[in-house]
Amino acid sequence: IALMMAASISKRSERYTQGIQKALKQLSSGENGVELPKTKIDEQRVINDSIKMLDENLAQHKRSRQAWLRSISHDLNTPVASMKLLLDGIADGVFPANEKTFLALKNENDALSARIAQVVLYSNLQSPDMKVTREDIAIPSFIQQVFSSFTKEEQDRIYLDAENASLQGDQNLLSYASRAMLANALQASEGSVGWSIGKNTMTFTNKGTIAEGIDFFEPWSKGDASRGTSGSGLGLPITAQIMRLHHGEAEISQREGEVVVSLKW
Repeated sequence: IALMMAASISKRSERYTQGIQKALKQLSSGENGVELPKTKIDEQRVINDSIKMLDENLAQHKRSRQAWLRSISHDLNTPVASMKLLLDGIADGVFPANEKTFLALKNENDALSARIAQVVLYSNLQSPDMKVTREDIAIPSFIQQVFSSFTKEEQDRIYLDAENASLQGDQNLLSYASRAMLANALQASEGSVGWSIGKNTMTFTNKGTIAEGIDFFEPWSKGDASRGTSGSGLGLPITAQIMRLHHGEAEISQREGEVVVSLKW
């Protein structure tokens, strides 16, 4: 009787194992919604629940990638379409071939170049070979590097608190993250924005509200006026990836009528 029971249990375990192997093979080939073998054994139910969660996460990532590709196509096509319109207008005599028209072409070309550069940077930051330097950063040169990309009027709107500043990391990447967060804040608010630098921490604030149901750290996610409505939407995802490479984190929150982005590593 014991041998018969053992053989029966062994058969059921073998069928369960084969079912799990089949489900995992389907997941590895890109299929979703896999069928799992039924079981009454608690340990095997835990395995089933874990595979279901993996299945759902992979399906969500697939949808995110598809939306990401659609967004890339749309975002990069906008300046291309504008340049084509201007060039066709010049050829047809609709637009004069003067300095104003060529300046408009240059602006569209610059926008396209900047968006392509963001895509390339985001891709490079996700590479497993990507490494960051961990060096002490001279605060005055760091602030100057960040401010150099803003106009005098924009600089005047930035309230800087660097009294307790002490930073260590990759200066170029951290300055990129700072510029991206300040540019978002300046675009989202007509008033002043805050930039506070502490010990391997930075905080950016502006008046506004956060849209609900949006993962701002996903590529091409956009909210309402709290974080702008134009541009590629890669600022926060790139910043979050820079924080991961520094073994830190990026957070966005709402605080008494202000949008707060905190970086710490």
